[in-house]
Amino acid sequence: MNRLAELEKIYQALSQIKCRCSVEELKALKIEDLTIKQLKYLQVINDSNELTISKLAKKLRISKPSVTSMIKKFEKMEFIYKKDCLKDGRIHYINLTEKGRKIATVEEYKNKMLVNYLFNNLDSKDIDSLISILWKIK
Repeated sequence: MNRLAELEKIYQALSQIKCRCSVEELKALKIEDLTIKQLKYLQVINDSNELTISKLAKKLRISKPSVTSMIKKFEKMEFIYKKDCLKDGRIHYINLTEKGRKIATVEEYKNKMLVNYLFNNLDSKDIDSLISILWKIK
């Protein structure tokens, strides 16, 4: 087997490990029906402060009615909640619930699970070698 093919196999194996590491958590979150677009929306909400429907529509470059519809779905799915502005009761801020935050950060979570898997299955010398190699390609 040539070295390129070996690297491809190793990469595929790491990807499979990453998927296995998070499958139980993802099942627990019940997000099978979540689209990539919806995941992106949750990530934008997670990365924003004092976010209103208008601000979210601007960030996502979609209409306010579309955002309103999506927010209603997210509320039913218990991914977000609205918080009233203390200064102006007409303004409602969109915030993620703990469940929504877990979903918005699922990729980060999967990466942490992979690192933990590697850490728990490699000895100290192998970990040092892996770190050294990965710094070279960073």
